[in-house]
Amino acid sequence: MENDILVNRVVEDSPYEIVADRDWLSVKDTIITATANTTLEIREGNITIKLKEATNEVSIKITQRGEPLASTVPLPAGKKNYTLAYGRLSLTDSTWVKLSNFEFSESGTFRETYWYWSTSLRKGKAFFATHSCTMDGVTGPVTVYTPTGWIKPAEQSKVVEGTYHHDVISRKVELLYPGGHTLTWRATEVTGAGGVGRMDFVSTSNDATHGVGLGSNADWSEYKTLAEVPRIMYYGKAVSVMSIKKDDPKNSLKSSWYRYNLPLDLYTFSDDNTVLHYHQPKGSQEPENPTYKHTGHIYHLASTNTSRQMIWNNYMSVLAGDAFPTYNKNLHPHALMQVINDKRELKGFVKIEQQNPPEPAYDNNYQYVISYWLDKEY
Repeated sequence: MENDILVNRVVEDSPYEIVADRDWLSVKDTIITATANTTLEIREGNITIKLKEATNEVSIKITQRGEPLASTVPLPAGKKNYTLAYGRLSLTDSTWVKLSNFEFSESGTFRETYWYWSTSLRKGKAFFATHSCTMDGVTGPVTVYTPTGWIKPAEQSKVVEGTYHHDVISRKVELLYPGGHTLTWRATEVTGAGGVGRMDFVSTSNDATHGVGLGSNADWSEYKTLAEVPRIMYYGKAVSVMSIKKDDPKNSLKSSWYRYNLPLDLYTFSDDNTVLHYHQPKGSQEPENPTYKHTGHIYHLASTNTSRQMIWNNYMSVLAGDAFPTYNKNLHPHALMQVINDKRELKGFVKIEQQNPPEPAYDNNYQYVISYWLDKEY
């Protein structure tokens, strides 16, 4: 593809040698050639090339058939749809998390549909469904709860649109929001995952501290029902903050990503086949010889079976007391979004936890988690 060239030079009679610093550019005599479909670094049709024998720079405008080349922005790791979990984790200031579905366009725009929770809002949990559950040979009604605003009540997501730039050399994706706020990620391909991209939080102009996400070119209408979810071990990592009460020495901020797996291979269906559940025999912080009857942790995984949205709950068995396995007080509600690859296969989940009851008895008592799971360690 040879193009007309417009060059502004400071000194016309200086001996200039133009050096092309991209492998998709070549230079011969006075013609610069750019390989078709590789104009990844062009913004608004302009390229800046440094001259070898001068400190000046030349601004070159490439045209085709007399018109400027259309500017396209590469998709992050070549994928258009991502689920990102990000936010601010803190023990001293407000903590907040978002679970967001991003749609990227090669026109350089993005659309973010997000769900938001914070220690300022203290949304708590909302009823999702009750099922018959048998654990330790005891059968009783167990209710699954969603973080309030995730699935129940419905219509609590919000939408914001903006523009983005993707530097394929550094792999950084900079999102520009209305008002000038920026959010920067690094996009990479998850090799061997059948078409999955990954986004890792880099920086922001606001107060976010952590973030991670996964995506593909699969449409949002692609999802798996609970029965179709492969029951295998899922591998992942997480960051989290937990406050028991103000200034409690047991409060913890885990700001470095730690191992966090989901042993879904150990889960079975509930009595009525509506929920996957698992009774972990013993918790990591329980005594060697507990005096109470029911030990360990209870886990439930539920779905609407109509979208990628899922719910995960867990609580300590001892909290249920004589009502075991029924427990409806302060438990851990999580919001999960399925990750579907380019081949329409479920490869994992992106997740947040928001345990933040609004009742006064739980002032300064909260836990937030940002995490992901994949079907193998890529």
